[in-house]
Amino acid sequence: MVTTAEKVRAQSETNVLVGELGRSAVEEISGELRDLLADLFTLYLKTKNFHWHMTGAHFRDYHLLLDEHGDQIFAMTDPVAEQDTQAWRLNAPFDQRDQ
Repeated sequence: MVTTAEKVRAQSETNVLVGELGRSAVEEISGELRDLLADLFTLYLKTKNFHWHMTGAHFRDYHLLLDEHGDQIFAMTDPVAEQDTQAWRLNAPFDQRDQ
């Protein structure tokens, strides 16, 4: 069985060709991915905040819904961080790459 991390790794290897991007392009992509990652964590925390402070007649339904949404948002953070790491690793000089 192929794990999600292996799927993301395989996809990122096909999307970013080794040595094809210059340092400035990798820095720009990395900056955007880090902004996206920060936004995902912010959205996760806001979702969990609503989840923790839910009240009212539909408490259980919204509580469960927000918990599920929070889990899905948090699950998105690892692939985004992996893409950032992969862009740097694949475009580093050969002697500096992880084995």
